[in-house]
Amino acid sequence: MKLQTLSIALLLAVSACAKPPASIVPSFVSDAGYRTMTCSQLTSELARVNAQLPSLEQQQSNAATGDAVGVFLVGVPISSLGGGDVEGQISRLRGERQTIQSVMISKSC
Repeated sequence: MKLQTLSIALLLAVSACAKPPASIVPSFVSDAGYRTMTCSQLTSELARVNAQLPSLEQQQSNAATGDAVGVFLVGVPISSLGGGDVEGQISRLRGERQTIQSVMISKSC
C-alpha cells in the first residue's frame, strides 16, 4: 500500500513539472483583432511579441531545470509550485506571433 501511494505521489509530482520551452506549442489566437491593423502596426506588434518571448523562455527553462532537480532531490516540482512555470504565457505569445505573421502574409506586408 505504501509503495502504491509513493508511486502515485511521484507520478503526480513528475506530471506537474514545467515543460522545456521547446515543447510548448502555440495556442490559438483569433486574427480578428489584427485584420484591421496596418502593416506598420502589425510590425510593431510582432516586435513586441518577439521582445517578450526570450525572457519568458529563459524563465521557463529555469523552471524546468529547477523542477527536475526538485523532483530528484525532494520529490516535488519546486519551481512549478512557486509560480515559475510560464507555459501559458509562452503558448499565448507564440500563438499571437503565428497569427500576426499569418495576417502579415495575407496583407503582403
